[in-house]
Amino acid sequence: MSAFNLTDLLNSRIKEDIQKQDSETEFKYIDIKDLIESKENFYKTNKLEDMKESIRILGIEQPLRVEEADAQGKYKILAGHTRYKASVELSKEDSKYSKIPCYIKKKQSDLLSELTLILTNYTAREPSEYEKMQEILRIEELIKEYKKNNNIKGNTRDILSNVINMSNSNIARYKAINNNLDVKLLEEYKNEKISTNLAYEISILDKDNQEKLYHDIQENKNITIQDIKKVREKAEHKEKNKSIKENKSVNILQDIINEAKNNINIILENNINIDITNIQELINKQLDYMYNRISKKEFME
Repeated sequence: MSAFNLTDLLNSRIKEDIQKQDSETEFKYIDIKDLIESKENFYKTNKLEDMKESIRILGIEQPLRVEEADAQGKYKILAGHTRYKASVELSKEDSKYSKIPCYIKKKQSDLLSELTLILTNYTAREPSEYEKMQEILRIEELIKEYKKNNNIKGNTRDILSNVINMSNSNIARYKAINNNLDVKLLEEYKNEKISTNLAYEISILDKDNQEKLYHDIQENKNITIQDIKKVREKAEHKEKNKSIKENKSVNILQDIINEAKNNINIILENNINIDITNIQELINKQLDYMYNRISKKEFME
């Protein structure tokens, strides 16, 4: 049996969508109050002022892509969020902008529809690095769900790599950023204040060092990858020294305990008839001895 190739499946699905677009869609002007932004949308609506000016001069040249929503008479936006936001603002100036040209797709709920939509968006526009990361995470979730529902075997990461044409190592970098980067730094990454390479290097650091770097970025300090690597090396050196010190302390403590045990055994061996009161006094003396040894400066260093 040949290996499952989701890329081929998606490519054929996209071609089918394009071929059937005219027959499967309806063109209509829809009031902006009846349009709903997709919860799955993670793309930035940047250059809003440029879009508003373009609509003022030329109107909306490319209709939005929408599908029927669960609510009666409402439509979910699939593509065209910036055009929608620009029209909402313009409608406050003039009611003529309150209706937007749209292509209405028949509602589809299958996973491949969302996969093809994300991949179509990817090929139709240049996503930011943050958007690319969100695409990767969402596509991976959809692949996992599709595999589960259709009893398909194969490594999810390999399928994802094949679908988006990206190496496993680069995928791992984006996932590390999403999972480990401090939320405030993640916002800086979203706003394109820090690069993917820098974000990845920072994500390796502990929370305290990430917090410090966040404040450095807020003060417009020029942070380089070399700076991050130096911080990481310093943190690793500190952690190594801490581990050595802890191991040394444990060894010293064990030696003190063993010495105290030996002292008790020697005294007991030489005083066979010692009573319980004297034994308790002996133990207390040895505990005091251990405490004094542990409190010595040499142990704390």
